[in-house]
Amino acid sequence: MNNAISNAVLKMVGQSNRPVRLADIINFVEEELGGKGSKFCSLITVTSPKVKKTNNPNPIVHKVSNSTYTLNFDYATRVENARERAGLDREYEKGTSWHEQVRDSKGRLMPLCRHTKKGSLYFYAALKDSGESKYFNENGDQLDFETQVKPYMPASSGSSRQGLDMEDQIHPRAISLDNVKAIKYGGECVVLTNE
Repeated sequence: MNNAISNAVLKMVGQSNRPVRLADIINFVEEELGGKGSKFCSLITVTSPKVKKTNNPNPIVHKVSNSTYTLNFDYATRVENARERAGLDREYEKGTSWHEQVRDSKGRLMPLCRHTKKGSLYFYAALKDSGESKYFNENGDQLDFETQVKPYMPASSGSSRQGLDMEDQIHPRAISLDNVKAIKYGGECVVLTNE
């Protein structure tokens, strides 16, 4: 990660934080983010969104985000409830997924999912608010989203299976743990480390 991206992450993280090793993520999540009922948190992530390469002066883009998510949710139940609020039948066409949600030692949902074939872990949450995002090219120069990134992004289609308008859809995210740099919740900020 270059200096500009590191500085953007540090600005979003703030001064008071504590480290948690990625190797300890399951224990941390079960003890502090799991439990009964939905919870909210902000995730600070660094990702490389897909952009069109043709005629794009910045074919490699890095996105630093501070977004709010709902944790410990059951996707099917959330979709069924949203359909009911929209005046639709609760039943919808369920597809198959490449992951399964992880449960804690008491069988409760956790904000993690596991790839069914590879076994790798991901942070699993429903996007509540996109929050603040900054974009950088491969040299670390900050990009203007509207003029330098958005024109090269593929169109977003949403989920046709939910049968809901885009603004009513549930937006689950499976985020690679390598991309999660910090978790803010309950007045705390935890920075994920490899050490």
